[in-house]
Amino acid sequence: DGLVAAHTHVAVASEIAEENASGPGSFAVAYLDALYNVNADTIRSRARIESFDLPAGMQN
Repeated sequence: DGLVAAHTHVAVASEIAEENASGPGSFAVAYLDALYNVNADTIRSRARIESFDLPAGMQN
C-alpha cells in the first residue's frame, strides 16, 4: 500500500507540475512545489488506480 501511495503522490505531482510549467526550466520548480503541496484530497480526486492480476510465475 505504501509503495502505491508513493508512486501515486509522484504521479499526481508530475501532472500538476506539467499543467503549471511554462517550459522545461520551470517544470523542476513546479514539480517540487507540487510534491510539497499535494495532499490526500488532491490525490483522491486525481488518482487513477486500477487493480490487475499478475501472470503466473510473476507472483511471490
